[in-house]
Amino acid sequence: MVNVDLVTVFNSQCELGEGAYYSQLLQCVFWVDIYGCKIYALDWQSQQIKVTAVPEPVCWIKETDSGLLIAGFASGIYTLDKYLQPQSLLWQLPQSEKHNRLNDAKVDRHGNLYFGTMDRLEQRNSGNLYRLCGTQSAQIVDAGYVVSNGPAFNPAGSIIYSVSSKERIIYAINVDQAQTVTSKRIHIQLRPSQGHPDGITVDTNGCLWVCAWDGHAVLRFNPDGDLIQTIRLPVPRVTSVTFAGPDLDHIFVTSARTGLDEKACRNAPDSGNTFVFKTGARGIPDKRVNL
Repeated sequence: MVNVDLVTVFNSQCELGEGAYYSQLLQCVFWVDIYGCKIYALDWQSQQIKVTAVPEPVCWIKETDSGLLIAGFASGIYTLDKYLQPQSLLWQLPQSEKHNRLNDAKVDRHGNLYFGTMDRLEQRNSGNLYRLCGTQSAQIVDAGYVVSNGPAFNPAGSIIYSVSSKERIIYAINVDQAQTVTSKRIHIQLRPSQGHPDGITVDTNGCLWVCAWDGHAVLRFNPDGDLIQTIRLPVPRVTSVTFAGPDLDHIFVTSARTGLDEKACRNAPDSGNTFVFKTGARGIPDKRVNL
């Protein structure tokens, strides 16, 4: 088991906090409030937070190998200028997916950007898991998601862990060196009492850390898919997780207030806040996007 000590709680009060990402180059943690149309940037050394408003819902932030920041907005992927505002369009949601929006994203061990889409009403299985193939082009890797979340990758980069949140399923998708899918299976199926899987990440031991929406917890599974640890949080809607800090030994977790009634917010006033834990586990450095 891993000892967990709460380091701090940031009073972000996000409607839908998501997209936690640590930049080793900038020593900065980024996360977003999707519905609040805000980007948060925490300087790791000073612990100061800068909040930037953007013109549409924003789902995640990543870096490119040339040092640019890019963001997945509801309608597409853009480079960001120095003020964290959308600048150049890299990829636009197809016309056939206008009822969808972008959702979560991660970069694999080779610098490939994987990102998901979801039905805005969370009813149709019209969401896809994509891999960006250069500017203006993306390939569908997997389809049939109501809400695509994650993804994450095993340490070797040979398995994509892809979340189908509504069905409470985390798939293990095997890929070869050319990133071609060779097989897909159900890796983890959460019970209704555990909530819905949301954002995920992998540690150096290959264990999968899973945010449980309506589960009040971050769940840790070993590489075989067995639950080995439950970290309880004082909020029901736990949304995204990343390892942060110079040694990647802190866990950074976001949460949401959206959809909670007044009573639920009173019972869980930290909903929408952001949590940082010190843990004996360590993360794997994120690759930057190879464009």
